[in-house]
Amino acid sequence: MKNIALLLDLDNIKPNLNELEEICQRYGNIVARRAFSNTSTVLTAYGSRFRELNYRFEITPALDIVSQEVDNLIFKTTEELLQNPSLNIQLIAIVSNDNDYAKLFT
Repeated sequence: MKNIALLLDLDNIKPNLNELEEICQRYGNIVARRAFSNTSTVLTAYGSRFRELNYRFEITPALDIVSQEVDNLIFKTTEELLQNPSLNIQLIAIVSNDNDYAKLFT
């Protein structure tokens, strides 16, 4: 089984976490879970589920919402996860409704 990192861009989606878990577990073991947003209101909707599933929630640091800020944070996190030998990440699942992450694969 492959080690999977599951990264959520929650600025533009409201996924069913159980469904995502089930889909990813078909391909391997989820060893890293991260959720990203420009706003803390996401915690109201997902807070308890994040804790149950061991998600690390990251809110972008700026006071004003900056275009592509979450995207940049996900790019940085992807690099950090792939460079962490103890996690041995072999597959990254990015859940978003935009294609800003396509350049990760070119």
